[in-house]
Amino acid sequence: MYQNTLDKSSKKFVCPNCKKRSFVRFVDSETGSYLAENYGRCDRESECRYYSHPANEKKHFSISKTSEIIPTSYIGIHIMNETETDYCQNNFVKFLLNHFTVRQVGITLEVYHIGTSKHWNGASIFWQIDSKNRVRTGKIMLYNASSGKRIKEPYNHVNWVHSVLKLKGFNLKQCLFGLHRINIELSKPIAIVESEKTAIIMSLVAPDFIWLATGSKANLKEELLKSLRNRKIILHPDCGEFEDWQKVQLQLKAKGYKIAMSKLLEQMELKRGFDLADYYLKDVYAIC
Repeated sequence: MYQNTLDKSSKKFVCPNCKKRSFVRFVDSETGSYLAENYGRCDRESECRYYSHPANEKKHFSISKTSEIIPTSYIGIHIMNETETDYCQNNFVKFLLNHFTVRQVGITLEVYHIGTSKHWNGASIFWQIDSKNRVRTGKIMLYNASSGKRIKEPYNHVNWVHSVLKLKGFNLKQCLFGLHRINIELSKPIAIVESEKTAIIMSLVAPDFIWLATGSKANLKEELLKSLRNRKIILHPDCGEFEDWQKVQLQLKAKGYKIAMSKLLEQMELKRGFDLADYYLKDVYAIC
């Protein structure tokens, strides 16, 4: 028997994440007393789903005693919405405005819910919103406003919203960046790149596609592509990553996915890591 269980009464508390009275707290099985106020589960599944297990448990506590599956954690939509401002302080937005119109950039920021972070001065937040419009997390990155390159010195400026907020017991399960768009634009084919920056730029260059990003070359896997099974997909790997992505593409194609590979960058003599946005910004807009 578990020493700690979720309260079975109808009593609800204010959730430490979304601040709604929808929080079920843990109680001690023997004494019936409540544990620390941050231990529990938010019942607002579609918007919050905050979950924190008692820190002294050796195993993660699951909602069902017959299952050890830990539910995916989410971040309140209101937290994301609060970051969609202060774009005059956002280095990545400044870079975009050097090459696209205010109207183009404004629409793209709204569609992808790009945020501005105070974690580093000028940093951006690329929110991961799944196909059910639930916020999985946000990736915080700092860019150079002139070159559009990520700041990697004196250290790589990358962090996560759930880490910065210090959300205890947060169980992150990533999704593709931009995934929420698939339910709005049903007829467009899907184009997948590696970086969030590239997905944003290509959405401006080639709006006839829904541009999504894996966030890393290792994130191209079926678990993240299941919701795209019935859509036409084109993969655009960075230069030098074609073979690795093709292995995944062939596996998914064998399972019935309508998934193809672009050989555009592989046909050119480009340095490793060169991506689609680099190509279009240089050759189409002649700005590099």
